[in-house]
Amino acid sequence: CETNNSGDYCFQNLTNKKLKVFVSHVGECIVEPAQTQCFYNVKAASYSYEIEILENKVTYRPVYEKAYAKGNILIEKCKSKTFIIK
Repeated sequence: CETNNSGDYCFQNLTNKKLKVFVSHVGECIVEPAQTQCFYNVKAASYSYEIEILENKVTYRPVYEKAYAKGNILIEKCKSKTFIIK
């Protein structure tokens, strides 16, 4: 982490909904209820994020229903942080 100027950032889902987390220039992941997903060795910087509720409709295709939250996160060098979603 010192050499790469990187850190880790996790998202913990304390809701009862399946969520999609998108972090700009980093990636996206699905976070099930009571689960934690992490992005590792991410370049230290500020990134925007968006969290959406993932609902399964009658067609059985996942549909991103609505934005649950969005904003900015700061990934710091050699640190690991967890964003708790309530």
